[in-house]
Amino acid sequence: MKKSVLLICFCISIITYAQDFDHSPVGLEGEIESYAQFKLNYSETHEQPLWVAYYLTQTELGLPGRDRASRFITDTNISTGSATHDDYTNTGYDRGHLSRAEFNKQTEQSYEESFHMSNISPQIGANFNRTGGDWYNLEELEMDIAYGLDGLYSVTGPIFKDNLDVIGDEVAIVVPGYFYKAFLSPDKKEAIAFVLRHDNIDDNSLWEAVVTINELEVLTGMNFFGRLDNKDEKSLESQYNLSYWQNAAQIGAEER
Repeated sequence: MKKSVLLICFCISIITYAQDFDHSPVGLEGEIESYAQFKLNYSETHEQPLWVAYYLTQTELGLPGRDRASRFITDTNISTGSATHDDYTNTGYDRGHLSRAEFNKQTEQSYEESFHMSNISPQIGANFNRTGGDWYNLEELEMDIAYGLDGLYSVTGPIFKDNLDVIGDEVAIVVPGYFYKAFLSPDKKEAIAFVLRHDNIDDNSLWEAVVTINELEVLTGMNFFGRLDNKDEKSLESQYNLSYWQNAAQIGAEER
């Protein structure tokens, strides 16, 4: 009983800590919505999120799995209407989570919210979104880092350059040319970003996809981690400490 109470208190403290700092980016217009475990900015122009921001913890990753939804859910919170499950049917592209379902297991509601179409971008399946592909592997690396650091501020989204396609019968869903992840350490002292070309050719190493936050801002037109102290933000965004992130990933992989 005492262990259960302690675990509940610990989980609450983690959730509270996640909410003490708004790490969502600014700079592109869209509709911002907040959910139990993530926040997003939905683009009507592209019919998908510009970004999804969340705080990922070791505690979250240790929660038991939940039954996967059979269909993705139209997000009625989006005033202009989100894309739908059927908009992707027979297009050749996966419905790719930006906040992975496995990152949203705290409650049945939070897990279901990860299947809202406002959290989805069209992604190549084999060798990208699915097991063994670059995006799948980057999500695995993200989990290792979050586990190794006990927590991780993360922002994930598409980059609309060199776009691959436009899909959908009733709506125009842009298939992005790239996807990114931006990470901020729980102590807010280190930051790094990854940019992956949206293709079915595996990278030799995900660490070769690393860029600075400043470089990511140029690619996306957004300001990341702009609510940090100006001095800290300038230092964080112009460089990255690769060994810090690699060590965290190694620790997490060994413990997870």
